[in-house]
Amino acid sequence: MRSDEESIAFISRLLQCVEDFNSLEDFCIALVRHFIELCLKELDDYLFKNKPKGYNCDGFKVRVFQTKFGDISFSRRYYVKATKKKKRKQKGRFLLDEALKIPKRRRLVGSLLKLAVSLCTRLSYREASEVLEEAGFGYISHQRLHDIVKEYGKDQIKHVDNVRKGLFLKGEEPAGKKKKVPILFIEADGIHVKSQEVGKESMEIKLAAVHEGWDDIGKEKRLKNLRVFMDMSKSGDAFWEAFMAQLLKYYETDEDVVIVVNGDGAAWIQSKVREYFPQAIVQIDRFHLIRDVYKVFGGNAKKLIEILN
Repeated sequence: MRSDEESIAFISRLLQCVEDFNSLEDFCIALVRHFIELCLKELDDYLFKNKPKGYNCDGFKVRVFQTKFGDISFSRRYYVKATKKKKRKQKGRFLLDEALKIPKRRRLVGSLLKLAVSLCTRLSYREASEVLEEAGFGYISHQRLHDIVKEYGKDQIKHVDNVRKGLFLKGEEPAGKKKKVPILFIEADGIHVKSQEVGKESMEIKLAAVHEGWDDIGKEKRLKNLRVFMDMSKSGDAFWEAFMAQLLKYYETDEDVVIVVNGDGAAWIQSKVREYFPQAIVQIDRFHLIRDVYKVFGGNAKKLIEILN
């Protein structure tokens, strides 16, 4: 705890450094950057004291992270296996990078990475680049944003596949705070997307939207706790395995949980889903049902739909 005199002295020095709120904000952000760099140094020192047997430190290498607080530059130890004869190209490792779970050559990290990827799903890469720069996060070219999104997507695919293999090959339940609700709704569908490459066939993106029902917002309704899962698996089995592995992070799916699956007449929905959710109520959703009624009954469909309603 600072004494009153120390607090007054600190504020006095602080007022000499700042001119307005913007400069105060810049000063505080610089302090945060410095604090993160200190934390990284402390972590690296701790890992050095507890390094794995058979590894020696072979010097330091600098790495730069681009964060929402600006660029953070730091040195961390590089480790190689202790051998009698030192090889010319000995493969080493950075314990700090491994502890922070940050892939090689990735510069954009943390919440800034998530923000950049999220923006790119809503805007063009050029627009996302401009918004990030205007918001004070530094310049990131549209081409680099494109590469970042591709890398992030590959990482997510690997993660989903690892969770799926853990569940179906090793019997490991996905980690997560699971919620138990009386009823879960799954809206499943497939979207066909044309390939931009000449001669390549269109591909189907399978998706499933999970929610807990509907909330009334004035005259409108909104899906409650909506989560969307998309996958490009060709088979229904591969899709439902990956989907179930992700669902089990958030929800219990015991036999007493009612699961309602809405979709079109596709076999990967109607026949496959019961293999993974035996208690599921599988039905044709209203959109596809009404569409098919119009196809079959033409002009008489309106009266039939009124009867169904």
